This record gives sequence, structure tokens and C-alpha cells, in this order.
Amino acid sequence: MPLKHSTETFMVCLLALSMVLAGVAGAVLPRFALSPLPWVSVLIVAALYPMILSPFFRMRRADNAFRLLHVLPLLILLGALLLQLFSTLRPAVQKAFTVYTWGWSLLPVAFALLLLLLFCVQILRQRGARSLMLAALFVPFAILGVLSERQPWNPLLTASETNLTHSSIPAEEQWRMKLRNQERRQVRIVSRAATGDLIVPVHSAKDSVLISSSPPHLPSSGMGVELLVLTMLAGYCGVIHLRARQRSCGSKV
Repeated sequence: MPLKHSTETFMVCLLALSMVLAGVAGAVLPRFALSPLPWVSVLIVAALYPMILSPFFRMRRADNAFRLLHVLPLLILLGALLLQLFSTLRPAVQKAFTVYTWGWSLLPVAFALLLLLLFCVQILRQRGARSLMLAALFVPFAILGVLSERQPWNPLLTASETNLTHSSIPAEEQWRMKLRNQERRQVRIVSRAATGDLIVPVHSAKDSVLISSSPPHLPSSGMGVELLVLTMLAGYCGVIHLRARQRSCGSKV
């Protein structure tokens, strides 16, 4: 049974809301090194979202482009997380992370909603109502996102409750020392990025010992997310082109 128009409109609304929530989460969650559990939780939810809906879309013969769009919330989160992890190792990436998460990740969310809007316009089904719905969701999100950069909302949301005080337990104290060192290093990186000085700071011998105890190692495929986004966008455009050719052939017949 094909996907009903009203059901598809509801799914469009749900997907748009998921994109917005993913953008907010990527901007306000505490740093992964200090508090990984919130990140792991939202990533699992974002990954399960398209997986759970996949059988339903397959049974109702939903458009392939619409199915692919449901991966965007996960990609928004992964983009924020990768930039955050790279920024702790390379200060130059801190500016990219700041731009990416500015205004509750306004730019990536706007791009994702634009792709969803293009889908709604191309398929013609209830495109007016869906376009108005997307606009009604994006406008207040953009306003609040911009205001969040001028109000102390984000620091309150991102404040980590991690206990960094000294502990009498040796193993726990060693872990907290690493967290305190990462906290100091992140503050130095942010301050240098804010002033335009992106020279890697010189660490003391104590900091070097702490950092070397957990040598950072990132996979060589640093552009994986970008390639996935481009692949998904190319596939989406291909589906739209194919549908346009099918309509054109049908009209000629």
C-alpha cells in the first residue's frame, strides 16, 4: 500500500523536527572527552531513527530520496562530533567547529531543511502545506539560535557536571587529572582561536606526560562524513532527475 499523503506530511514534519533537535544537540552537548554518555545516547537514537522506519517505508513504497533524507540528523551530529574531536588536537579546526555549531548548528540544519524542502517541492504532493510547515519550524529556530549566541543559554546547557576535584582513589585521581588537563587545553585553544592566534600552544612537561599517556589517534578517513553527504546529495539529485524523466515520458505517451 503506497504511503498516504497525510502520513507522508507527518513524516516530513517529524524529520524536520529531528534535524533541528540534532543541530541543537550538536551545539550544546558537553565535550565528548568530558562526558561521552550524552553523545553516545543521541548518536544511537539518530542511527536507530532511519533504521526503525526503513521497513515501514519499504512496505509503503516511499520515495528513495525521502528515505535517504532520514540519515541527515545523524550526519549533523557526526559532523559536530568530528569537528569537536579534531579541534582538541588541531587548533585551526576550532574555528570550523565554531562556525558549524554557531546558532545551534544553524548552517548544517538550514542545509538539511533545504534538501527536505526541495524534496517537498519536487514531489508536488501537498507541497504548499509542507513548505509552510518547514518555514514555520525554521524561522523560530533560526531566531532562537542567533539569540543563543548573544545570551548565556549555551554555557548553561553545555555546563558539564563532571567532578574534577581531587580524589583519594589513585585510579580515579589519575582519570580526573587527565580531564583537568583536557579542560585547560580546551580553554587555551578556544582563547587562541577567539583572538586569531592559532599557533599550537607549548605545553609543559607535566602536560606532555598526561597527554602522552593517552596518545590521540584518529582514523585516516577524516573526510568520510563529507563524502557521505556528497554521495547522498548526488543520489538525491539522481532520483529527482529520474522522476522528472519518468513524468516527461508519461506525458508524451
